[in-house]
Amino acid sequence: MLIDILAVETVRDEIDEALSLLREISPEGGTILSGGLRHATQQIELEGGNSASVIITLTDGLIRNDKDDSVYEADVARSYGSTVMAVRVGQSQIDDLLGVANPPSETHIFKGDTFDDLESIIAKIVNTSCVEVLSVTPDEVCANDAINVSISGNGFDKTFDTRLVYCNFKLNDTEHRVQPYVVTSTELLCESPLIPLGEFVEVQVSVNNISFVSSNVTISAMDCTPPNVLPIILGLLGGLLLLGLFLLWWFWNLLCCAVVLKDKPVAPAPPPPVLKPAPPPPKPETPKLVPGPSKVKSWPKVRWGTSGNTEAALHLERGKQASVVGVIDIETEGEMVPERPPSPSPTRAPPLPPLPPAPKKKGCCSWISETFSKILAPFRSLYDRLSLMRPQPGDKNDIPRRKKTKIH
Repeated sequence: MLIDILAVETVRDEIDEALSLLREISPEGGTILSGGLRHATQQIELEGGNSASVIITLTDGLIRNDKDDSVYEADVARSYGSTVMAVRVGQSQIDDLLGVANPPSETHIFKGDTFDDLESIIAKIVNTSCVEVLSVTPDEVCANDAINVSISGNGFDKTFDTRLVYCNFKLNDTEHRVQPYVVTSTELLCESPLIPLGEFVEVQVSVNNISFVSSNVTISAMDCTPPNVLPIILGLLGGLLLLGLFLLWWFWNLLCCAVVLKDKPVAPAPPPPVLKPAPPPPKPETPKLVPGPSKVKSWPKVRWGTSGNTEAALHLERGKQASVVGVIDIETEGEMVPERPPSPSPTRAPPLPPLPPAPKKKGCCSWISETFSKILAPFRSLYDRLSLMRPQPGDKNDIPRRKKTKIH
């Protein structure tokens, strides 16, 4: 096995040099806090230096010759937006930590008698160091309109100078920092930036104006342009106009005519008719008998009916059931000659029905007129039905006499 003798000699020399330096240090029992703070600052630098961070130091001894270095490293960490808090246990002095921890010391320096007391200190550290954003009101604003928004959360007053508290509204890669008008432990009142329509901003809070606490709380922009109500108003006015015209048409018979009740004049009683005495009926003339041999002349034919009517009584009303059944001829000694039925007239063929008129050719205008008539037929039928339901003057039956008069 080959061994690099030169490398072994170099490592040995380094070890001897380190041991010689260690012999020169006199142990005093003090705490070297600056090294730990420097290591924490390097971690913050690796993260970019923009993240919110909290450094908690724990010491149980005195800080003697290392206090200035510890204060310097704590200031470097605070320049990156970090919050430095100190926990002392045992014989450690609060004066050694005043420059290291953030002011005020009452809220950033904690004490425990033993290491077993650290569990009771954890809750205090969390409540003091935690800064969080919970909600924002309102979460929707009008586009391109700046208004005041209220940011709710915890730990907004955990700073030694409230002038370092800022609200940050992040739109894509653009940041808009504003100082709040009101700062409390749970609320910030800030003015929102102009947000374009359809965009949103992320709400962030900083208590040192260096690092910002991010959250999932956002503010979005919406369109607040008032709607165009002119078509709606015109539609309502048109509907009211149509309703008024319909009501006017419906009650037109009652509006245009008035029912005037007038007592019918009593007509005077007519005078009693004057009865004229009826003339005496004429006496029938009796034929005079001529003495001598009688010579019977031919008598006219007399028509006899079933009701006993003669030609002398033709001016009288004929019986409803009377009919001519025969003729009595006196010359034939009163024999009844049956009436000959009238000879039937020659039958004629019934006239032929007239030929239907030849169909006329329909033109374009006729077809359009018929089409519109078919389309308007249901509306015409509906109009006729509604017309029957319209109120008419004098529909009530308690008025016996009515008279229509036009209203001028």
